[in-house]
Amino acid sequence: MGRIVEQLRAVGARRATLFVVITAVVAVGFYVGLREAEISPRSEALGEAPTAQTAALPQQGEDDAKPLGDEPDVDALSLSLSAPTICIVYHASREVHASYRTNDDGEEEEVHRFGDWTSIETVSVAWQVSGGTPPYSLVIDDERGDPQGEYDGASGSAEVSCALEIGDTYSSERWGERQRWHRSEPTLDSGLKTIEAVVTDGTGATANATIGVYAVRRIEASDELLERGKTYLVFGTLFTIPDEYDMETGATAEPENGPAELLVTIYEEGVDPHALIVINLDTGEEIGRCVLVGGSLLSGSGSCADPTDPSVDPSIRSLHTALGEFSASSGRAPVVDRP
Repeated sequence: MGRIVEQLRAVGARRATLFVVITAVVAVGFYVGLREAEISPRSEALGEAPTAQTAALPQQGEDDAKPLGDEPDVDALSLSLSAPTICIVYHASREVHASYRTNDDGEEEEVHRFGDWTSIETVSVAWQVSGGTPPYSLVIDDERGDPQGEYDGASGSAEVSCALEIGDTYSSERWGERQRWHRSEPTLDSGLKTIEAVVTDGTGATANATIGVYAVRRIEASDELLERGKTYLVFGTLFTIPDEYDMETGATAEPENGPAELLVTIYEEGVDPHALIVINLDTGEEIGRCVLVGGSLLSGSGSCADPTDPSVDPSIRSLHTALGEFSASSGRAPVVDRP
């Protein structure tokens, strides 16, 4: 273990004391508490209707008059959407019903029955309709409305769930303020969420639009799997996981003379972790990194490989590169490609 500490110091670690806790990494349990849904009033007229552009036509005379069939239809129904590029998602609260029954021994025992899910973060998606014939009604993210009411009108704003997959939803006031409820467990993870919307006007004509929003899962515990290629909010700092490896949050430590630290490891199923990076929890900056050879973190043995050594195994160099990519992504938001 002493060799690991000394070599980690050589690559820039300021405190080797973090590794005292490595062999005692434990999961931090989540307490899933119900929070009040934060719902803002629907906003009408959130933007000016886009102006249709009419293509310039050449000068026409009696002999060279051309049909106007290709001229843009300024009254055609169209729909546009706008939204933030990111929404942060944490966890869902689930309804629990408790009852009592008498068991075979004649003793009363508490029985729990789990219900639907709620209290998921939302993202505001504004819509703007032009052309067509009023009235207008909309379906956004497979919903005809949110807890504040139905989606209708030429402009407005929808509170869309940040869950990647929402399943069957409905609104209810049974916990006080009206909230969105999910009958099946929603998918809460990092990834691109493509929000689709369809508007129907008074004649039955339809138009659709889509917009991409990146859901970023918030991580605040040890033993959380971070899947390759995805962006997470790890203890308050955005990090993107390298494409080649999954990673996992490990132990945290609070040295007496210095900021709190987080250990993050390369995750390989069935393999003791042997590639690690230490992050300053206050700033998200790298403190040090190590790829172990001849040992593992759990056993406290081995030594840190030198990635500049020409004789080092290519797999060791690949792990060092991945740790560097993770460190360089600190604070960088995911790119959402919008037309």
